[in-house]
Amino acid sequence: MVKINKDGKYTPYPGVTVIAGIGDNDNEFWQTLYQKLNSSPLICKYFKPLPYQSYHMTTCNLYVKEWYFSRWSSFINQKLHFLQQLHVELSKTPIIPEITIEDLNVSDVLQLNVSLPPDQEEEIKAVAKQFGLEKKVPEYFHITLGYLYNFSINEEDFAAIKNECTEILATCLKKEKLYLDSPQLTFFHSMKKFIPWDGKQNPFLESSSNQSTFFNSRQSALSNIVSSFTSYVSQLLN
Repeated sequence: MVKINKDGKYTPYPGVTVIAGIGDNDNEFWQTLYQKLNSSPLICKYFKPLPYQSYHMTTCNLYVKEWYFSRWSSFINQKLHFLQQLHVELSKTPIIPEITIEDLNVSDVLQLNVSLPPDQEEEIKAVAKQFGLEKKVPEYFHITLGYLYNFSINEEDFAAIKNECTEILATCLKKEKLYLDSPQLTFFHSMKKFIPWDGKQNPFLESSSNQSTFFNSRQSALSNIVSSFTSYVSQLLN
């Protein structure tokens, strides 16, 4: 599975994670950052900026469908109680992350590297450890701004994009502190939107109407086959 295709379209990439979203905090800053990226013809030739509403800092990487494929829905069903408990714990111990921008990474992603006060980082790790998830806390906290989709990027354009991003970073660094929403459990169907979730209902199950349509179609097809076969046998006997 891939997060983005060669045409710059974000593709289905389902998963579950814990994030601290930007929420309504520092909205003007995040909108301006998005506009700078999205208005650059050179950047957009190779990278697809994410909508700024999707910006977030992951605090605990949980699960993605890519690891489980056909077992995905049943795996999530098995994890629901665990995920409900995690949601409750996150709600009981809210943290308001206070981040400092350190760098703007340009690779196969456009990514702000950020740091937290040590006490907040320890709180995030403590909650993860309580659930045996300490290895799923990112080594470096970051906010992804976009993904590379055009891998035919040449050295000259890559250098020019890095220069543009250095200028954008200089603007970002003027903002000494930024505040995020408290970390919360979310699910996603693609990288474009992360949806707060209480872990009670599996959001990856096919709707009953879709399942009904599927089974009705199969039943109808089977009935047609049986009818045709019966007619054929009848003709032979006559």
